[in-house]
Amino acid sequence: IGVAPGADVLVARYESEDLFTSAVAALEWVVTQGADVVSMSFEFGPLKHAAIEPIANARAAGTVVVGTAVTGPEMYFSPGAMYSVLSTGAIDSERTPYKGGNGGEIRTDRFWRSDLVPEDWPDRYAAPKVATAGVDVLAALPDNDELDGGHKRTNGYSNGPPHVSGVVALLRSLDRSLSPEEIEQLLIETADQPGEAYEQSDPNGTYGHGIVNAAAAVAELQGPNREVSGTVADTDGAPVSGATVTAVTGDS
Repeated sequence: IGVAPGADVLVARYESEDLFTSAVAALEWVVTQGADVVSMSFEFGPLKHAAIEPIANARAAGTVVVGTAVTGPEMYFSPGAMYSVLSTGAIDSERTPYKGGNGGEIRTDRFWRSDLVPEDWPDRYAAPKVATAGVDVLAALPDNDELDGGHKRTNGYSNGPPHVSGVVALLRSLDRSLSPEEIEQLLIETADQPGEAYEQSDPNGTYGHGIVNAAAAVAELQGPNREVSGTVADTDGAPVSGATVTAVTGDS
C-alpha cells in the first residue's frame, strides 16, 4: 500500500521525554543517511527557533521536509507551521477538510518574533501549502508487543505527510536532480484548488495551493512527449497480444 510502495523507508524514533531535541536529532540522522524526503507527522511542543537551522540544513542537503499543519492552537506545535517545511493539510474523499479545517495564515513577525527568521521568508504565508488524503486512509500497523501487524483505517492530520512524501519519492525516482525547491514548486503548480476561483484565494489556510495531484505532477515532469512502456498480461501472467492501453493523467 502507499503512494510509493517501492521506496526504501528509514525509521527514526524520537523520545517523548525530550521530544524536540530527539526529533531534531532524528531529522539530522536521516539526512546523513541520504534520505530524499522526511515525513514529520507529530507535534514537538511550542515551536522553537532552534528548529529553523536543522530544517534549512536538511533542505540544503537535498532532503525535502514534509510536516503536518493542523487547525487551531495546535498549529503552533507542529513542524508544518514553518515556512521552510512542505506543510500538509488533511481532507476526506469529498474534499472536505478534516475536522472542519486545516492550519491558517501565519504572520511571520507576530508568530516568530525573531531576527533568526531567514530573509527569504515572506511577511505572511499559508499553512498548509498543500492538502491530501487524511480520512479513512488504509494504513499499515507494526508487528510488535502491542500490535499484531496488518492494516487499519485511520483518520487524522498525520496521514498527510506520508502521502505527500510518497509523491516526492515518485518525483525523485524520475529525476534525481530535482531540488527541494523544485519539487515543492512542481507540487504547488499541479495541485487542484477546489471550488470556483472566486471561492478560494490561492493559497489559503484550508487547502494551501490545492490538493496534491500525483498524476499531474508526474505528467508535468515528464513533459508532453512522455512514453509508457511495458507488457500487458492476463490474470495468469501471460502476455496479451494486441492489447490497447489508454493512459489517463492529471492533464486538463
